[in-house]
Amino acid sequence: MGYPTSDCVEFIQSLARQLQSPDAATKLFSTNEQVDEYNRTRIMEFPRQLYEFLSADTCERNFLSQMIIPKHLWLKFGAPVILMRNLSDKLVNGLKGEVSAITEEGQIVKFGEKSVPVPRMKCSGMFN
Repeated sequence: MGYPTSDCVEFIQSLARQLQSPDAATKLFSTNEQVDEYNRTRIMEFPRQLYEFLSADTCERNFLSQMIIPKHLWLKFGAPVILMRNLSDKLVNGLKGEVSAITEEGQIVKFGEKSVPVPRMKCSGMFN
């Protein structure tokens, strides 16, 4: 294990700044279970009706274990969401949006001033 140089420490400290709100800070977790627990707690604190979607997995088990898609998806109107896959050159993995509608085909998410349908993802097949 090494130690940071004084230049490195000074550089990192130079990046410190006040956040506009505590929720603006990026949260880091060491396991997916911790992420899921945090997300469940936050969505339950958010006002409005809860909608729950369950995955219907049809892929080979080994392939499924490598995916980061949750088994349960909980959404509420106005709740913040993050894309987990690229939809286009501008709608990319990690982009933050807000749920503006929930339909049978999928959700409508507002990214800035633009509302975009985010269709349900389908995955089926066998992989060796």
